[in-house]
Amino acid sequence: MKNYKQFLNENINQLKFSIYDWDDNILMMGTKIHVKKNINGKWVDTMISTKKLVEIKDEYEKYWDNKDYKIDFNNAFIEFRDYGPRGDNAFLDDVKKILDEKKYGPSWDAFIKNLIDGNLFGIVTTRGHEPNSLRKGVEYIIYNSLSDEQQTEMLNNLMKFHDFFNEDFEYLVDDYLNNCIFIGVMSQYFIKKFKYNPTKNPNKGKQDAVYYIINKFSKYGKMKGLTTKIGFSDDDPGYYNAVKNVFVKNKEIFDKINFYVFDTSDHNLTGGKKEKI
Repeated sequence: MKNYKQFLNENINQLKFSIYDWDDNILMMGTKIHVKKNINGKWVDTMISTKKLVEIKDEYEKYWDNKDYKIDFNNAFIEFRDYGPRGDNAFLDDVKKILDEKKYGPSWDAFIKNLIDGNLFGIVTTRGHEPNSLRKGVEYIIYNSLSDEQQTEMLNNLMKFHDFFNEDFEYLVDDYLNNCIFIGVMSQYFIKKFKYNPTKNPNKGKQDAVYYIINKFSKYGKMKGLTTKIGFSDDDPGYYNAVKNVFVKNKEIFDKINFYVFDTSDHNLTGGKKEKI
């Protein structure tokens, strides 16, 4: 927050931050991917779910080009971008739709608690939406999915981090989200910031994004010599394991950080499988 350093001067023993994948983790979004499927020797335009894509990635070494599926990266994920037919409202439109259907992912409860507690968080998704589009989805959840009681609790918690004591919830939420981090790995924002296009290596893209966020959040703990707890959740085993390796290879750099990963590939298991690295 603007006065987060001031908050660190209070009597606290540990800082807590979270990093979340979005699709099939926070919400079961339902946004479709355009692919070509081999049906009786003919390549047929087909729409598949993100869950199906995970299955294809598990089955084929080259998930974008194999005997059963072909993926044209210029078109396949157009619904996951801000420049598709629905423009920069695509993500928010899908968030609204799936909230109406109450299709929550395994990390939904943890994410809602994170918001209410006012803890800083990062969103790292392989979608190509720009940070502001992802943020709009979170804003919608805060103002439309939290009950009045939950919003009041969130307000009280945000004021602990802040010296702004007028009860202006909208101001505090705006300031809070300014300090959270939203990264779409396939976005123009990512390409400009990290100086490469991760289209054919999204694992590296997620690794670099998570490394960046861990580095940023861990600085708060280093200011006061506090232990920091950071959790990462993802339903895709490939991304989940790639991010685990980021921490394993950098344990010496990430001193005084307790890092936890949550495997949410079993969508029926609330919160996923927790593992301390």
